[in-house]
Amino acid sequence: MSKAHGEFLASARRAAGLSQAEVAKRTGVAQSTYSGWEAGADMQAIHLRPLAMALGLSLEAVTPHAEGSESTDDPSELIGLHLIQKVATAIRDGRLGARQARIMLDILEELAPTAADA
Repeated sequence: MSKAHGEFLASARRAAGLSQAEVAKRTGVAQSTYSGWEAGADMQAIHLRPLAMALGLSLEAVTPHAEGSESTDDPSELIGLHLIQKVATAIRDGRLGARQARIMLDILEELAPTAADA
C-alpha cells in the first residue's frame, strides 16, 4: 500500500472521530496492525470490508490502488463521494424530507469541485 493511502486512512479516521484503537477493534485487527496500515504497510484484502464499515466509507474508498491509476487517494474527495452516497440513500429511503434533501443537495453542490477548478 502507498504512503498516500495510509495518510488517507488516517484522515478518514480522524474525520470519523475515531482513534486507531477503535478502528482496529471494529476491523478485527491489533492496533499495531492498523497503525501499520496508516504508515503504508500492506493489508490483506479480507480486512477491506470491515475497514470500510469501521470508517463509514465505501469499499472502493478504502481499497488501495496502483500508483498512477485514475482512482484518488484524496481524503476530501472520497469523503465527499461517501457523503453524496449517504444523502442519496437517505433521500431514496424517505429519511429526508423534501426541504432537508434540497438543503443537503445545495450544500453538496457548493462543496463539489467544478470543471473550472480542475
